[in-house]
Amino acid sequence: MVGGSDALGGLLDLHVRRLPDPPACSPNGAAVERWHDREGRLAGYGDAERGWLHLLGVGTFRFEPGRIELSADSGVGPNAIDDAHRRLALPLVLAALGHQVLHGSAVRMPMGAVALCASSGAGKSTLAYGFTRRGLDPVADDAVALEPSSPAPLVVPLPFAVRLRSQSRAHFSVHGELATQPDVAQERLQLAAICTLARVDVAAPRVERLPPAKAFRAVLTHAYSFGLADAARRRRMVDGYLKLASSVPVFLVSVPDGLETLDLTLDAIERAVASVRS
Repeated sequence: MVGGSDALGGLLDLHVRRLPDPPACSPNGAAVERWHDREGRLAGYGDAERGWLHLLGVGTFRFEPGRIELSADSGVGPNAIDDAHRRLALPLVLAALGHQVLHGSAVRMPMGAVALCASSGAGKSTLAYGFTRRGLDPVADDAVALEPSSPAPLVVPLPFAVRLRSQSRAHFSVHGELATQPDVAQERLQLAAICTLARVDVAAPRVERLPPAKAFRAVLTHAYSFGLADAARRRRMVDGYLKLASSVPVFLVSVPDGLETLDLTLDAIERAVASVRS
């Protein structure tokens, strides 16, 4: 068992089975969804209605509210299982069970948690780590899970490990090692803002607050989804993200390429988020 808390009804606790011949699940079927890596290769597939997803090279996860179990492929080590559960399977399972989960990192600012959402490789983890170097607590990396609340949703703590690309790691490292991070925020924090990141060819970062229609589209772009073949599930998801985009400020952050303007980008985000309160 990979340890965790029961904050999400036991979904953080992964029950692992080692079988001589793990049962195979078919990638075919009208309700089966498929996921591909950045090179376009099949990485996994699953059926939300039947409560399973298969990750190639890892095994088959079966889930229901409050429980998740993995029939692991032979030879898969505990570290790889933990990483696949935390970073890949859990966000999809939460989405299938009706939770809102954004593909992004998050840090704690004075007014609450700020999500930094982007596609892989756009720099969300780099920006989040840059904020921790300024003394802000990290809240999430790769997946920002939300819980309905008023006036704004709460960020539910999920276990994570910061993953930096080699260029970013070299930028932040001292004698080849990253500086010690502050403690990860463990309590539920109100979501103060969502920043959607876009890498563009500009000399300096730009931050603009999006009007409701654009905010909804921007947020939906970075939402984990699983099970949208079902019309009712799809309608609930759209309604939920419409409400999210109308209750939390959403910004578009145009991020220059390269790390030379990193501090300028951090400054611009902090100013934009702080301006909401003024």
